[in-house]
Amino acid sequence: MTRSPHTQVVFDALDALAGFGTGPAITAEQSPHAALQALLPALATLSPTKAPRPTFERRGEAKFFLDHFALGEEVAVVPLWHIEHHDLHASEIVGWTYARHLC
Repeated sequence: MTRSPHTQVVFDALDALAGFGTGPAITAEQSPHAALQALLPALATLSPTKAPRPTFERRGEAKFFLDHFALGEEVAVVPLWHIEHHDLHASEIVGWTYARHLC
């Protein structure tokens, strides 16, 4: 796999975690997936704080928005997830927004 500047941050964060998945992480809200939660700061650097994007309740509304403003194929409709940390299978999509493809 080629490491782009965008993904290098995540690989560096993984390399820095000795015993990935075995040690506790100190977080504001303790997660049973502490090693994954420890990656959040590195993931946040991939998309620095920007102006908020609109969110939609239904995928069709988000698609209509993209079509209306003709933002092009480099932009995709993506789900907004509510992550249930104690049962990942119970996580659900709570809305839709859009994102630009990094590749």
